[in-house]
Amino acid sequence: MTTAASTSTGDRQPVPPPPGVTVIVPLYRSLEHLRMVGESLRGCADELRQAGGWIVFVDDSPGQAAHAEAAAALARSLSEVVPTELLVNEANLGFVRSCNRGLEAARRRGDHALLLNSDTLIFPGAITEMRAGLEHDSMAAFVCPRSNNATICSLPTFDTRLPRPAGTPHEHARRHADIARHLPRFSYAPTAVGFCMLVRGSVLGDVGLLDEAYGRGYDEENDLVMRANRLGYRALLANQAFVYHEGTASFDAATRTALQARNSRILEERYPEYMPAVHQYLASAAQRGETILSERSLRSGQGATVEVAIDGRSLSHLVHGTSRLACRTVAGLARRARGSRIRVSFVGTAEVAAHHGLDMLEGLAIVPEEQAYGFDLWLKCGQPFSMDEFWDASRRGVHQAWMMLDTIAWDCLSLRTPELGPLWGLTADLADGIVFISPFTEGQFHNRFALSPGVRTLVAELSLDAADYAVTLAPAVGDDLLVFGNHFEHKFVRPTAERLAAEFPGRRIVMFGIAATEGPDNLEPVASGTLTAAEMEALYGRAACVVFPSTYEGFGLPVVEALGRGLDVHARDTPLNRWIGEEWNGPGRLHLFATLDELVARLRTAPATAVRHAAPGPLIPNGRSWDDIAGRVWEYVEGLATTQPLDQFWRRLDEQDWLDAYAAGRLAAAAPRRRRRTPGEFLRDLPDNIVKEWRRFQRRRRERRWKR
Repeated sequence: MTTAASTSTGDRQPVPPPPGVTVIVPLYRSLEHLRMVGESLRGCADELRQAGGWIVFVDDSPGQAAHAEAAAALARSLSEVVPTELLVNEANLGFVRSCNRGLEAARRRGDHALLLNSDTLIFPGAITEMRAGLEHDSMAAFVCPRSNNATICSLPTFDTRLPRPAGTPHEHARRHADIARHLPRFSYAPTAVGFCMLVRGSVLGDVGLLDEAYGRGYDEENDLVMRANRLGYRALLANQAFVYHEGTASFDAATRTALQARNSRILEERYPEYMPAVHQYLASAAQRGETILSERSLRSGQGATVEVAIDGRSLSHLVHGTSRLACRTVAGLARRARGSRIRVSFVGTAEVAAHHGLDMLEGLAIVPEEQAYGFDLWLKCGQPFSMDEFWDASRRGVHQAWMMLDTIAWDCLSLRTPELGPLWGLTADLADGIVFISPFTEGQFHNRFALSPGVRTLVAELSLDAADYAVTLAPAVGDDLLVFGNHFEHKFVRPTAERLAAEFPGRRIVMFGIAATEGPDNLEPVASGTLTAAEMEALYGRAACVVFPSTYEGFGLPVVEALGRGLDVHARDTPLNRWIGEEWNGPGRLHLFATLDELVARLRTAPATAVRHAAPGPLIPNGRSWDDIAGRVWEYVEGLATTQPLDQFWRRLDEQDWLDAYAAGRLAAAAPRRRRRTPGEFLRDLPDNIVKEWRRFQRRRRERRWKR
């Protein structure tokens, strides 16, 4: 006897075959588009057969005999490779009603429906990828490929800050592939785009066809997606699929504008959640990432070149240690880039580039700030000092790297800003690379900030090879005490110069780096940054010795420059200066002091007139020349720009999303309950960094536009 339980177990339903795909192509009075879509469908006949494909042409061109004949011939021809049907409208029904004839045919067959514009070219694999999107998520009801011209489906994206060049369909496909290789297989989107949209067959039964209230077109597919979304269904982008879209206008500009305005009102009245969702998507980390990767592809010619930018926007006509470091770095990288696929750009004004001689460097591109987007690597010869600067770098390059000169701005509380600690912590966590200019700076930074595993570091100190400096001994013509530094207190210039002026009243004390000031008659202030090379050499020529009293340095370029001229140099006794003394291979003598009393005592026993100390023997390269360092930086930059994964890139974008959400939440929480105040009133109660983030968030929302 068979029990009820055993009967139930043995009565299983057979697994139904997967739905086929009905391809619906509305046709309207274009023989060129008829030929174009016909060749496209023939090219993917194998994919269509594997998908159980069925092609339905809907000819909405009554009275066009030549078009009707061509459409019939195409349907007969395609029937030889894929089942094909031609539906002819006796009267002009318009785009939406024509699509619905095809959708109804798909619904009767129990198929998925692929709406396809006639001005498209389907590239191999696109149909397979879109079908995989439906299998990827059971609640995915709409899948679109990427395209060259299809609003949110476009790659490159429509909101790039670089021009989008024209090209053949295959050129657009190569550009898409260059960007899409960095994207996940599928992405969720708030809506779909009707140029090529695969619709899950079962959803047509639940939510119906396109709403004919939208007349001749615009927003009808958005209405269908939003109807389904209220049941929980989602739209996906198949990022590895590409369909070329010519995008010719079906209406004149006035008609198109009127239809868009009318239909947008219908859509937004029915679905008030639609536009906020679109705006949120356009401002999302994923979309911003796609825009940056799009700009990289546009600048590099789909990866033909590797684009490296040196941020020189903070440089001016002044000459100082940071400017010399930046110019040396630019020159070294530009020289090595010749003949390679890496292209180096200096971002800044043409006037500043010319002032520092960068315009004479062969192969170096000078790029103005407003065009400086789409780089593989964005390198700043200095550390960031504001959140805006950090996030600006994130928008301009896929990878970012910074040179940490020192940590004095964090250690001296009088210099530290409220955002500096979080900013450098963010840099240590989210940057792709950090270059330290000495082992001392590296140690100081490591002691203060935790580096994430994704950050590549390099120690590339400034040159310690005497051959890079003015080793021809300057003639001794004076007995000045030349005190080097600037106005920052840790440089200790003023206290040192005033003490020396009092201790040695008969000698001139040159206070370099301090503007005019009152003091003893033998104290001569000299402003830094504007002296010519000849004026600098005159200062060295008058000097009996150089005093460098700074208590905190990242490297100490004045020390080696003075040593290179054969001078006695008295510098603060620090680990950094001891290291310089050990590594230096040239002339001059370095004397270290711990206190001003010790300095004064040593100067009293030193010769009153200048003595030039030659090198103890022939200069032996020590592997620490500017060229050696440029070689190490070049290898480092090449590695960051070409082999660094995009993990840090996506982490930065996600972090920015979090900050935007946090800022918006703080603003909402700050809104008063009883009386509605203006934004300015409650912004005053928020921290400056939150206000800055909110303003940037609002500015970006205004800049981005939903384009159809």
